[in-house]
Amino acid sequence: MKASLKKLFFLFRLGLVVLIGALTYWQIIVGPKVASKPENPRISAQEAKLIRGKILDRRGKVISSQEEGVRVYLGPAALAPLVGYTSGKRGRSGLEATFGHELLGQLPAQRLTNIKRRILGQEPQGSDVCLTIDLRLVEAAANALGGRRGAVVGVHVQTGEILVLATSPGFDPNRIGENWEKLAGDKASPLLNRPLQGLYPPGSTFKLLVALGVLHWNLVGADERFYCPGKIEIEGKSIECFHGKRHGWITLEEAMAVSCNVTFVRLAQRLGKARLYKLAQMLSLERRPLLGVPTSQTRLPAQAGRGSSTVPQLAIGQGSLLVTPVQMAMLTAAIANGGTVRSPYLLYQAKSGDVALLRGKSSWQQEMSSAAFAPLRKYLEAAVERGTGKAAKVAGLRVAGKTGTAENPHGRPHAWFVGFAPAARPVLALAVVVENAGEGGKWAAPVAGAVFKAAKESGYFSHAEY
Repeated sequence: MKASLKKLFFLFRLGLVVLIGALTYWQIIVGPKVASKPENPRISAQEAKLIRGKILDRRGKVISSQEEGVRVYLGPAALAPLVGYTSGKRGRSGLEATFGHELLGQLPAQRLTNIKRRILGQEPQGSDVCLTIDLRLVEAAANALGGRRGAVVGVHVQTGEILVLATSPGFDPNRIGENWEKLAGDKASPLLNRPLQGLYPPGSTFKLLVALGVLHWNLVGADERFYCPGKIEIEGKSIECFHGKRHGWITLEEAMAVSCNVTFVRLAQRLGKARLYKLAQMLSLERRPLLGVPTSQTRLPAQAGRGSSTVPQLAIGQGSLLVTPVQMAMLTAAIANGGTVRSPYLLYQAKSGDVALLRGKSSWQQEMSSAAFAPLRKYLEAAVERGTGKAAKVAGLRVAGKTGTAENPHGRPHAWFVGFAPAARPVLALAVVVENAGEGGKWAAPVAGAVFKAAKESGYFSHAEY
């Protein structure tokens, strides 16, 4: 009898443990993920009972809102792949899905507020989500791209806030249902969030890493000069400077300004692949930004063996190396601020009325201490002042940056520009890529200049030294 009772008691306890484990798994581990899925019918049921919150830019300008039970997108097409859509047929995407919890008033403080609203006979409301994005800068970027395929992303150097993100082409989220088949089959990929998901060879913008490396490990003399005959034969291949131009005897600063391939190939050989890869790791180049929406990861080739790229290829940002615009903006911001790599973020705050319920911030940062950043910033300013980046100049503002013309196997080269402003006390770091456009100085640098000009006019540099 006692043995049977013990066995029964054991089974009871075992069942209790299994039940607690199952509840823990479904309620705590899996529950939040299931609850936030766009296809979850509970989301639609909750939304029918309340006014879904707005998505706003950092100044409070409405990007999307609820009007008579229908989600209406008011922002520019250039921001649509990021913000996403809400569709009865297609579900939700982008930030509309990422911040569904907040927009549906599921933050603890908002739940209490909505209980009070129900008691008072008022309609429950979701929280408004304010992004770090400034629509003025997005519109400036979109206008400068002028309908060409490409991406612009800019981060606040000191905080990691994404201030501008624009992709071209975009789409109209208000017509996602009727246009879905056309959008999904469009070769221009309007649904692709190019600043976060696009992968491109970086071209000469990768010379930033080479220059930083030789300065950091003291592999170049302070007054050393290099001879450029216009091309260099190495490993059985010929690498030329742009149009085969001979630069003669030049310094590292001058090599950066004119984007001399010959000099940077020689410098990369001094640096070596092992140190180049170590530097990429120190600057978190392969660390994927976690923004709550799909992002691609920079693809550094294998250091050795199949799929690897040679040091000369890496020196000029070619080979099998692929980067995302947002990662290049992060790298540029790290150079601008003296070696601090900050994770970017998109949430400025979630709020109910004027009460902030949740504030965004960088989730991680990594430090690289080096005296090399100061001279490199000086070289980048020279590249805009008198080099290939002249088209990024803005009257009354000191801009620093680097152009790139990246060859690709699918057509004309991609045009790049990465840079920051103001040069002395940086606030905004930008990465611009214009697909299949050609020269970076001709096509990408003017886009950056237009965004820097808009940022200056919007007061972002008012407390900085121009």
